Amino acid sequence: MTKPYDFPEVLRTVALVANYREGGIFARGFSTTNQWKRYPQDDDDLQILRDPVTPTLKTTGKKESADHKAGMIAIMPQNTRHQFYASSGVTLITATPQRIVAETPL
Repeated sequence: MTKPYDFPEVLRTVALVANYREGGIFARGFSTTNQWKRYPQDDDDLQILRDPVTPTLKTTGKKESADHKAGMIAIMPQNTRHQFYASSGVTLITATPQRIVAETPL
């Protein structure tokens, strides 16, 4: 479903918890920065379970970032380019659409 990270030292774990609509509910863990991506058919919803993460969204030529901590929920809007940065690793649950569009860095 997703393209492997370019960094072999990156901690990454993903497990399908359940099928959901046109995608799935996943338990994920990773550290460092993941690739830019977008989902053309639906939002990417996530709940942060452990450790902080900084999602960055790119809309109309500008980037917006906000720190999120455990217990918070974030919604990556449909068809919006986004990526996540977690310096010390993060664990989250996502409701993710099936079709992913990997994007090149800006």
